[in-house]
Amino acid sequence: SSDSFGRWCFCSLKIDRQEYLFANVYAPTLEDSAFFQDLTYELHKYSHLPIIVAGDFNVTMDPYLDRSSSCRPVKIKSREVLQTLLRDLGLVDIWRLHHPTDRQYTFYSPPHSTYSRIDYIFASSTIVPLISSSLIHPIHI
Repeated sequence: SSDSFGRWCFCSLKIDRQEYLFANVYAPTLEDSAFFQDLTYELHKYSHLPIIVAGDFNVTMDPYLDRSSSCRPVKIKSREVLQTLLRDLGLVDIWRLHHPTDRQYTFYSPPHSTYSRIDYIFASSTIVPLISSSLIHPIHI
């Protein structure tokens, strides 16, 4: 299934007799907490399955570790809604789990000359033991 704007799509797959939900997300570039509320509603329909959600969320989860800028971060409603989604569904930021204090980035903003990590892979905590590593490859500008 997907939303009417093509910003997320879901696919359930059975691997070794276990069904999983895979979701791909491309969140709006501007603040849009309603998008994340809608995504939460849809993902809850599959909460009985192990879930892997990946994509461009256009928001930093940790405004200090996930941004190169030393500017004080602003409070963003989308981040709060996404954090609630992760908590409610028991989803874990896989890369941050494997790299708790590292600072690596997935996006460069030329107008601001800053880097940020706005692309994520979140997975159900029940399948975390199956994931042995995660990497972010360097951005080449």
